[in-house]
Amino acid sequence: MNPWKMAGSTAAAAAAIILGIQAYASSAALGHADRLFMEAATRAGLFELRSGDLALQRASRDEVRTYAQAVMRDHAEARARLMALAAAKSRAVPGAIGAEQHAVLGELQQVPSGAFDALYLEKVAVDGQAAVLALFKQAVRDSKDPEIQAYAASVVPMLQQHLHQARLLQAAQWPETARAAGHAG
Repeated sequence: MNPWKMAGSTAAAAAAIILGIQAYASSAALGHADRLFMEAATRAGLFELRSGDLALQRASRDEVRTYAQAVMRDHAEARARLMALAAAKSRAVPGAIGAEQHAVLGELQQVPSGAFDALYLEKVAVDGQAAVLALFKQAVRDSKDPEIQAYAASVVPMLQQHLHQARLLQAAQWPETARAAGHAG
């Protein structure tokens, strides 16, 4: 082999190793809690997008579809910012939702059409948003990384708004359910 080619390939290999070490060091610099937050936040964003798609297809109330569209738009924007943050920190994040979220999606796909709105509002819009809000608030409080802390703090108001809207939608649903039950009996 040509000595210049060998030197060039050796230099390229060394550069790749150095970049890998720098990426690992940057990733390792993140605390365990911050790494877990980034993974959980990524999965939560993916779950919101996938469940929102289902809501657009299966919801019977326009208000629920409108809510799902707004949530999807906001979570797509938050996810893009999280992906940029992860890339800046040389941190790989999951490309799939978790097992629990997958089970909820299965429930949403299987529930009869007339019951979809109630299940979506309960499991995704209220319970899910409350859990994600708690996750982000914990990151604001406990993160050791100022960029992650700032990101989480910037998303909290959006999550609070989504949870508030979901609770209003859920409350508006119960009178409809009561009227329907009254007419049936």
